[in-house]
Amino acid sequence: MYGVCFDEEMGGNQFRYMIADDLDAEQAERKHLDVQKIKAHVWAVFPCRGAMPLPLQEVNRRIFSEWLSASSYEIAEGYNIEYYSNPADFKKDMQDPEYYAEVWIPIKEK
Repeated sequence: MYGVCFDEEMGGNQFRYMIADDLDAEQAERKHLDVQKIKAHVWAVFPCRGAMPLPLQEVNRRIFSEWLSASSYEIAEGYNIEYYSNPADFKKDMQDPEYYAEVWIPIKEK
């Protein structure tokens, strides 16, 4: 359901990526899964529609090259979250022109 991009130094061109879901603590413990706590923040949420991955890449490009520099906000933490809707809800799965995803950026005022 989620992809989490971690770039704690917020400056490199490499980052750690986790595939994530809503927490089921019992299942996570039983399967020895890594659990990463995400702090509470104000989030800027950017919708993304279309056959993946190009629309998601374009939204990310626009966030970092246009929106952040034009807004009164900056990134609050060195990570962001990608939300993916259930591919089974679309005729062509993630390649459907109506497929929906979001990019969530933790923000704070500059």
